[in-house]
Amino acid sequence: MKKISIIIPCKTLKEAEKCIYKCLELQYPNFEIIILTDQIDQQNMFNNNIKVRIINTGPVNPSIKRNIGVANSTGEIIAFIDSDAYPEQNWLNTASKWFDSDNHILVGGPDIVPPDSNIMQRLVGYILGSYSCGGTFAIRQGTKKYKEIQEIGSCNMFIRKEDFVKANGFNPDYNINEDSEFCFRIKKMDMKIIFDPSLFVWHRKRNLFIPHLKRIFIYGYYKPKILLKHFSIEKLFYTIPSLLIFCFIFSIFIPVLRIPIFLYLGFVILESIYKNILFSPIIMLGIISTVIVYGVAFVLGAINELFITYKINKESHLEI
Repeated sequence: MKKISIIIPCKTLKEAEKCIYKCLELQYPNFEIIILTDQIDQQNMFNNNIKVRIINTGPVNPSIKRNIGVANSTGEIIAFIDSDAYPEQNWLNTASKWFDSDNHILVGGPDIVPPDSNIMQRLVGYILGSYSCGGTFAIRQGTKKYKEIQEIGSCNMFIRKEDFVKANGFNPDYNINEDSEFCFRIKKMDMKIIFDPSLFVWHRKRNLFIPHLKRIFIYGYYKPKILLKHFSIEKLFYTIPSLLIFCFIFSIFIPVLRIPIFLYLGFVILESIYKNILFSPIIMLGIISTVIVYGVAFVLGAINELFITYKINKESHLEI
């Protein structure tokens, strides 16, 4: 069997403890675990485990940690997982089947809310798993069949080491949305990105509302930076939340724009009831607030990127 290197970036071993233990329980004969931490505790519980290697990277961002992990790996296949996630028992067996032939692909799967999550974290799972909130990205919370998609998260990602190196790894300048930027470069290499619903990890969500919405704002704000660098027509999908907000604002003056707003709200209500009828009012509020926060953040991020681009162009003209 091909050797798989599991890469876990973290700040402390304590935060990754459950993830590491669950990885050690995986039913696969040939793997190693590389932990990239800010600082090594010399008395840690993994010192004598031959499958575990701990590397002190200092306080650098996850992109740099993952790149260091891959550089120090000995596996043919690289598996990425977040420190606040943990794998299903057959995780590596399921993933390895995708690399049996000589194919060059990026593979991932759902990151599902853990069974021991509190109700506010479970509600975030419902929200992110709704098509009225995440669109096609809702499949990351679970779907019944595998398919080719545009991007997957670095909390559950597999790739051949040679392909990772060929793609120049994660961009060290990105602390947020680095997995999206990596996937966009992978697509430019004509590699397929496959979503396998049976290849899942348990991934803890932030609490609704404030912690969740703060994270959504950060994602939305920095997304335009990547899209301007890797623009293509299908990526206009990311502007839908912002377009809905503009529709709502201008519907005051243009009544016909109220039609898509009412249709969307109807879809939100139906999907919220379908997800969980008891908590449907909270789910509905969570979906709408998530879309609004992401949409506003996206516009602000786009304005900021355009201003930076304008400033750089102006300075370059002055130098000439």
